Amino acid sequence: MTLSIFQASLRQCAVALTAAWISAVVCASASQAKEQAALSSPTQAVVLSIQGDIQNTNIESSDVLRADFDMAMLMAMPAQNIETTTPWTQGVVHFEGVSVTDILSRVAAKGVEGEFSALNDYTVRIPLEDLSQFGAIIAYRMNGELMRVRDKGPLWVIYPLDTLTQPQSVQYHDRMIWQLRSIIVK
Repeated sequence: MTLSIFQASLRQCAVALTAAWISAVVCASASQAKEQAALSSPTQAVVLSIQGDIQNTNIESSDVLRADFDMAMLMAMPAQNIETTTPWTQGVVHFEGVSVTDILSRVAAKGVEGEFSALNDYTVRIPLEDLSQFGAIIAYRMNGELMRVRDKGPLWVIYPLDTLTQPQSVQYHDRMIWQLRSIIVK
């Protein structure tokens, strides 16, 4: 009898240790995921601010959830490329930038629409689903050169217009906001 009581106690200890180990692994994984989700702070001039219905931020504020990005932060994300014609440029132009979907994932955006604003206060509402569906990017390079404000930069929302039908293409012209400075996720 004593041996079976001892074996039962060992089993209980083994179960308790296993539960403690699983709990420690889960806590460590959650902590690591939180650290990975954390955004670094900009060290240069802010070129894009995202606020609204987002979860990952890098600005401490009690009234606004906001994430600011400098150009280096955007360029550190995986680059996407679009070659297309536009009504504002000549011939086929090569654009490089970050996928709008990627940057909204980075800030854990939960909304269905974005209010995109330019340096001159032009504002356009864009369904986030459209940005994803058509693979729109926030371009920072045009034909290999960083875009300046006079060249519709430093950031320009680009859709692959040449892959869209003519009616779609015209519909998306208004959404191709240049001199982008902010996005409010709603």
